[in-house]
Amino acid sequence: MFARLILLAGAAVCGASLEWQDCALQADIPNLHITAYAHYPDPEIVSENHTISKTYFYDGNSKLESLKETVYIDKSPVHPSDPSFVAWVPYFNNSFDLCSKEDICPVEVGTSFSLSDTHPPSTTTTTGSWYRANEYYYRDSVWIGCLTTIYQVIE
Repeated sequence: MFARLILLAGAAVCGASLEWQDCALQADIPNLHITAYAHYPDPEIVSENHTISKTYFYDGNSKLESLKETVYIDKSPVHPSDPSFVAWVPYFNNSFDLCSKEDICPVEVGTSFSLSDTHPPSTTTTTGSWYRANEYYYRDSVWIGCLTTIYQVIE
């Protein structure tokens, strides 16, 4: 129980520009928790590759045999705490089958696993901005976890 409290209490982290928060408690069945999240470099540089690394903890009641991620990314020219912030604007969305893409399944109950993914420079923008990513994780069609991040991309 104490380890779980540490996992949940330590989920919100602030870095150079990256902010992230595990939001698994909003899921239908909160079985997948993000315990570490990082971008390199941070902030991301629009003309360079960047790497996103995540560590998960799975506490379901049986092996995790399927895992799908759906991500929605919004964009803003300024951070939401800036007085000139108006609203996030939808930018990108996609879905990924993490078990087939990353060959991580099956995941045993009560275990952690990590994923790291390198992305090429954006082909849709050449200027810096702020982004909010909402990532939703599904076991079959059941929502089991989520993550929200705010990060900056600079020129």
